[in-house]
Amino acid sequence: MDADVNDPQSWTRADSVKAVISLFLGVAPILFIVLEWSVAWWTLGHRPRPMVDDPKWIGELVSFLHWLSLLALMALILIFPWSALHWMARHGGSRGGQLVALGCFLFPLSTLVILYYSNFEPIGWWMD
Repeated sequence: MDADVNDPQSWTRADSVKAVISLFLGVAPILFIVLEWSVAWWTLGHRPRPMVDDPKWIGELVSFLHWLSLLALMALILIFPWSALHWMARHGGSRGGQLVALGCFLFPLSTLVILYYSNFEPIGWWMD
């Protein structure tokens, strides 16, 4: 059976790619922060220390990852409410669309809660 392109229930390969990107955006800030911290540790030879090892001055790769983390965090805050609404409007009747919309809402929300309340060393160093 061919799916009608205008049918809001139809799910295409492009929708699958968009779903993966939308869900990745929800956890990207934490992943980039941990990656930045790991590269800084490797570059410095010791764990980065808050208030001492500034991510912008450790090295070019750490500086790049720092700006990438900032960009991912800003994108998360600006895009995640609209992303969940998009998936509900486009595929709200299908189970896959509902799960992606739920993930687009819960992943960023949990990321923001983790960033705010976490005592995890990389996040504490980055928030410094």
